Amino acid sequence: DFWRGQPNFPPDEWNSWTEAFLDYEVVGDTTVRPKASADAVRVDVAEAFKKDEIVGRLNSLRVPVLLLRAEKGLEPKQPPIYPDSMMGSFRKCIPEMEDEMISGTTHFTITLGERGASRVADLIVEFAERCQR
Repeated sequence: DFWRGQPNFPPDEWNSWTEAFLDYEVVGDTTVRPKASADAVRVDVAEAFKKDEIVGRLNSLRVPVLLLRAEKGLEPKQPPIYPDSMMGSFRKCIPEMEDEMISGTTHFTITLGERGASRVADLIVEFAERCQR
């Protein structure tokens, strides 16, 4: 019920996938808290700022890459997590990368909302078919 009122999960996108995700990710009836350990989150965040390592990993990719991006951030009023301005940096590392921004989606609804998930599934199938040729 707590999450139903949050902008991260718009009412028109609420479904059983959203509930399953939240059941998996959070615990608590009155105090909602993530299941992830604080130490694991700290390590994850610290690694996100190791630019040289990230660039090295991206430069080492030798497989086709499809980047699917949400139009908005964690909620509908936020900018995307990966804005267009970042795509040049990605392309320096992965010149052949395919990129698709899925309109009307957020970080969560790109895979949890019916519209976003359907589009993601279609794009993955199309990408896999192109890669098999």
